[in-house]
Amino acid sequence: PVYRFDLEILKEVFPPMYEEIMRDIDEDLMALYKEGLIDIEYDENLNASFKLSEKGEAMKDELGFPPFPN
Repeated sequence: PVYRFDLEILKEVFPPMYEEIMRDIDEDLMALYKEGLIDIEYDENLNASFKLSEKGEAMKDELGFPPFPN
């Protein structure tokens, strides 16, 4: 199953779960970055955005995933 959370509400009502989710996301993004599967870009306010790298796109296609929406 897929679960969706409103992270702002979760942060208020159950901070330990919010912190665990954020820690997992950080670790997973770093692992993908270290493998060269995603690129990280920053805007003028230092907000990060993530996108698949060329290697990540190739792996996605190899695994048969449909194109991701922009």
